[in-house]
Amino acid sequence: YDGNSFTVTISDELYYKKCALFPVSGNIIIEVEGESSIYISYGEGECDNVAEMTVDDVSTEITLGDRL
Repeated sequence: YDGNSFTVTISDELYYKKCALFPVSGNIIIEVEGESSIYISYGEGECDNVAEMTVDDVSTEITLGDRL
């Protein structure tokens, strides 16, 4: 991320199913040096490519696999 150090922590175990390329449930936290933490929630088990990203208490639905 722009040359800054970062860590990724699995805060709730990630679950995968054959029906999806991405985790279907679980959560991660991305901490970037000098930036706000990013929380990613993969949902409750739905076979899709949708997750919720939260930064500074603002949540946005994101489509996994899309380029930023």
